[in-house]
Amino acid sequence: MEIDSGRRPGAAACLRLAASALTLFLCLGSVSAQDAINTATVTAPSGITDPNPGNDTATDTDALLTPTLVVSKSGVLDADVVAPAGVANVGDQIVYTITVQNTGTGPATGVSMNDPLLASLSCQIGGSATALPATLPASQSLVCTGTHTLGQADIDAGSVDNTATATANQVCRAGLDPVCSATANTVVPQVQSLGLAKSAAVLSNDVNGDGLINAGDTLEYTVTATNTGNVALSAVVVSDGQLTPGSITCATVPAGGTCVLTGTHVVTAAEAQAGQVVNTASVTSTEVPGPTNSNTVTTPVVQVPALTLAKSAATLTTDADGSGNITEGDTLSYTVTLTNTGDIALTSVVVSDPQLTPASANCASVAVGATCVLSGTHVVTAAEAQAGEVVNTANATSTEVPGPTNSNTVTTPVVQVPALTLAKSAATLTTDADGSGNITEGDTLSYTVTLTNTGDVALTSVVVSDPQLTPGSTSCASVVVGGTCVLTGTHVVTAAEAQAGEVVNTANATSTEVLGPTNSNTVTTPVVQVPALTLAKSGATLTTDADASGNITEGDTLSYTVTLTNTGDVALTSVVVSDPQLTPGSTTCASVAVGGTCVLSGTHVVTAAEAQAGQVVNTANATST
Repeated sequence: MEIDSGRRPGAAACLRLAASALTLFLCLGSVSAQDAINTATVTAPSGITDPNPGNDTATDTDALLTPTLVVSKSGVLDADVVAPAGVANVGDQIVYTITVQNTGTGPATGVSMNDPLLASLSCQIGGSATALPATLPASQSLVCTGTHTLGQADIDAGSVDNTATATANQVCRAGLDPVCSATANTVVPQVQSLGLAKSAAVLSNDVNGDGLINAGDTLEYTVTATNTGNVALSAVVVSDGQLTPGSITCATVPAGGTCVLTGTHVVTAAEAQAGQVVNTASVTSTEVPGPTNSNTVTTPVVQVPALTLAKSAATLTTDADGSGNITEGDTLSYTVTLTNTGDIALTSVVVSDPQLTPASANCASVAVGATCVLSGTHVVTAAEAQAGEVVNTANATSTEVPGPTNSNTVTTPVVQVPALTLAKSAATLTTDADGSGNITEGDTLSYTVTLTNTGDVALTSVVVSDPQLTPGSTSCASVVVGGTCVLTGTHVVTAAEAQAGEVVNTANATSTEVLGPTNSNTVTTPVVQVPALTLAKSGATLTTDADASGNITEGDTLSYTVTLTNTGDVALTSVVVSDPQLTPGSTTCASVAVGGTCVLSGTHVVTAAEAQAGQVVNTANATST
């Protein structure tokens, strides 16, 4: 055998194998990024004719399996790790997802991931956890997740840039192939905000030594500005025009830091007359120009306030039931009068009675000896009617007498009124006699009749009745206010109700207190009307004895009567009774009422065939709309 490795035309490389009678060329086609092509050729020796030269060459093409890696990366800020939630704080995290997708035709081996910001990665392929380096099959993705904890520098920068780089044995090789990486830019929202809290006043100099805050006393306050954002604030100024000193400046306040103003205030005569020192501070900064106000601190100044509160008797203004008595639903009116019996004006006076409409009256200031009046109405409730009285007390507050100070209690008798309602439920089909699924004659319906005590007193000897039901009544010795007495019974649909197409039913009730009878709602239940009929044929009567034999024989004439009866719930129309063996063969009735009949009378001559059979067999039929 001879081997020739020289190229053949159209081939990348060939081997020539020669034997005494055969020469074989094996040629490997040019290798592309997608295919490997291999061609073999056989040539007959010189002097020998190839009988079939068309099969001397064969080619095999195989796809090359090469991986291609595509890297993508995303980052999501989790601002709820560290309080306050929803704001980026030091210690919050960015959760990164890095996806390496193999879009090539072959597996990538030794796939690794480098991300300098992430301390550790958790990776999976196809939903299954995997360690790195890993083998990534074609059309599969390697998904890795990791977290980065925010530092103040990240928040100050306003965003975090992060790049992940993937490498593999076949592609994305460092220094050999293009870099396979992806960068995620995650915005870190910056929040610039200030909080300002002013402390309660502390008595630092009690001029008259009475232990109380009076005019001329010195009060001390602390006003604290807190950087409630996540970036530093500059040129922070805390101010309070009523304090000495009136302000303080802090060049910079880091996130979470404070700037504090401590100052004093001497109580003025006007504040003493007003009975209070009202004070609010403010703060500004370059980033939050504001000004942002603090809470308002109100410090009472001791005076000698006093008041009385008197409530009038009730007046019946709306007699809802026209009874002339105070009963449930009636409207009563009251007047509540506050009188300033002290020696200083009362401010922010509120006279309240939660049972009235309106429930309160506000007076900004009530001079000594003056009044503040609340006029209101009250609708007598069911609970008050049941109790037999309306009990009512008002109260009052003011800045100087915070109280609340109660008025006298007014008790108003209420006349109790008995009342009831009676409700009958819709019918429920409990026994479907014909199994039709519809309410028809003979079916059993069930009803529930519920009496409710809607009055103010218990009802006694209560009887709920419905003569169409079984049982027809129920008795309750006593029914409390809001309680019920229930009759449950059944009714069988009658023929008359079926013909009428409905069951109409009303219940009633009586009691010692509400004689009545009080009727319920009327319940009308549709009844499905069912058409029906029966057809009866009489026995034969010998009317003509042709051979006078006294027996029914061939040629004799027989008479029959065929009777249709309407056994349904509705009239039948276009009724036809037929018997083709009779003369006449049919009769027609335009309408047959319920219970009515349509009759066909006819004759029949005995035929030879019937005589041979020894009998006359005859059946009639009927139709209707």
